[in-house]
Amino acid sequence: MRQLITLVAAAFAAVALFPHATTAAMLFTEDFSSETPGSNMTLGTGHGSPVTSFDNQNFHITSGTGSRIYLGTNDLDYSTINFVFEATVTVPDTSDPWAMAFMGMGTTTPDSGLHGEPSFPGIYTVLSPVHNRALHKNGNFFTGTEWADNLAISNATHRLRMEWDATTEAAIFSIDVGNTGTFGHSSGSIVAADTFDNNSRLFVGGGNGLIFDDISVVPEPASWLLLLSALACGLLVRRRRGK
Repeated sequence: MRQLITLVAAAFAAVALFPHATTAAMLFTEDFSSETPGSNMTLGTGHGSPVTSFDNQNFHITSGTGSRIYLGTNDLDYSTINFVFEATVTVPDTSDPWAMAFMGMGTTTPDSGLHGEPSFPGIYTVLSPVHNRALHKNGNFFTGTEWADNLAISNATHRLRMEWDATTEAAIFSIDVGNTGTFGHSSGSIVAADTFDNNSRLFVGGGNGLIFDDISVVPEPASWLLLLSALACGLLVRRRRGK
């Protein structure tokens, strides 16, 4: 009976660490192997006339110049938890500004006055194949800030990462250029300018040939350590009482 109580206590510790995850499946991975957006994500409304496909087990935006669309999470209160959000993006061999790749937190609704970029409130990063650089935008479309330049973006696959601290309300964006396994460029900590008020979906998207794949939303490392520590303590108590 005591062993059962110990295991139940460990389970409750996990729930306390990740309350939203246990009730709303906020932590997930998606490889599009079902050739659909999956159960945790939904396409937003598009800007222009975007065409998308999941037929090759990825999220492919096949539309051209003048169109943008975003794939976002069903859950919309990610600003309340700590997480690490990653996605792989393949940028076509193009210098078209409509092929800019977007990733971040906010809304999947494009703003027609901002050339279809994500509406605010929001905090997100942008990969620009025209200028071979990465920007972040935070609360205002017109104040994008460069955090990495001279990147070989076109005709290549990259891994994007967003780390979010719900306590400080700050994000860190990183990029693994060429998807080599090393995140060699980082934005540093960026405090969100917006108050999200239950309008904080995670999203990827853009237009003109971009391909997204292997999306993951996992706890940030400190939360993993706390969870593992709680489980380890529970197992240690169980072993001692079993002797």
